[in-house]
Amino acid sequence: MIDNQKTSSQVVDTKEVSSAALRWLDTQRSNSRWGLSDEDIRTLLGGLPPCTASALVSAAKHGEGVELSQDTIDRLSLLLDIHRALTLLAPMGKEYDMFSRPAYINPLRGQSIREYLLKNGSLGALCTIRNMLYSHL
Repeated sequence: MIDNQKTSSQVVDTKEVSSAALRWLDTQRSNSRWGLSDEDIRTLLGGLPPCTASALVSAAKHGEGVELSQDTIDRLSLLLDIHRALTLLAPMGKEYDMFSRPAYINPLRGQSIREYLLKNGSLGALCTIRNMLYSHL
């Protein structure tokens, strides 16, 4: 008989993983990286209210686990995928430049990835960019 119960080493604490993902996104906000404002962060996370986003990031910075909606978790996952793809595709040290530089490929049509994601703000837009980048890996 197969035991389907997970051992304690196999259980993933989604609150801790969510907290780590929010801390990562907070590091991306600097101008030397993705250059994101508080409003930009909220847009990328699905339009969270300012007080909610601020409380979540603050809790994550203090090492507390945070509970996120599945939509927000999906968005963070896609943003991490986008970052990973840019890191693999870009010349060493240029992955942040590729996020902000205009590109003349579909669907960007002269916009940067940053502009496209902030303009569209949807989960679908994140998927589109992730898929576009992964198609070039």
